[in-house]
Amino acid sequence: MKTNQFELSGFVGNAPELRFTPSGKSVATFSLYTRERWSGSDGAAHEKTQRHQITAWAAQAEFAQQRLVKGTRVQIIGRIDQQSWGEGAERQYKTVLVANEIVLISFAALEEAPSYGAPTLEQAEPAPAAEPAPEAADEAPAAEPAMPTKRPRRRAKPAV
Repeated sequence: MKTNQFELSGFVGNAPELRFTPSGKSVATFSLYTRERWSGSDGAAHEKTQRHQITAWAAQAEFAQQRLVKGTRVQIIGRIDQQSWGEGAERQYKTVLVANEIVLISFAALEEAPSYGAPTLEQAEPAPAAEPAPEAADEAPAAEPAMPTKRPRRRAKPAV
């Protein structure tokens, strides 16, 4: 049983930003929006949206940078990391959610777009088209299909 684990399902708030450490390890950060709905004791409906900052390392970082765009619905499983810096009274703390597994659920369709700003398909930028391999340079490139409204679930390889 893992004691330091979280599981969140929500919408990507911004395209992942990929950086590299001085040693060359890749790290990506992006926001994830989750929504909670409940009925109060008086029967009134309530809703709360929260923004979470997600960090992904190595293969997960590259997967996130290549596949996630604003509005993509994902499920993230990971661990919670507490960071601190500074000395004495100046000491500061930050909780970081580190993604160990990222599962694509779907892109936000027009009718599914959440009220907190995830884009519709027209607003989301499509992924850049892959360049043809050098040996296939003489052939005409195949036409790129339109971006589907829903993508099949795919699991990224768990981080090691």
